[in-house]
Amino acid sequence: IGGGDRTKGLMDEMLKSANMKPMDYIIVLPMSSEEPDTAVLYAKADFGASGYSNVIGMNIITDNDLTSERLDSITNAKLIYITGGDQTRFMEIAG
Repeated sequence: IGGGDRTKGLMDEMLKSANMKPMDYIIVLPMSSEEPDTAVLYAKADFGASGYSNVIGMNIITDNDLTSERLDSITNAKLIYITGGDQTRFMEIAG
């Protein structure tokens, strides 16, 4: 959805499009951000304002951070949210 302001309406629409159910969860991948911990906090607050709190931040820096458990969590997430920032930074890690 891009960086910058994320309105409640935009977050609501994203949750609706993902057809989120109560047991579903969201994975936040903050690797694009210069401040990944802060990016996760903001994402959690934005989703929380839309009534959804089952949000997991997952900062992956090296291959060692991508355990089979984490990969399973990403695979089974109903929604994967990539934060704003430098998408080249994200792709260098994801690649």
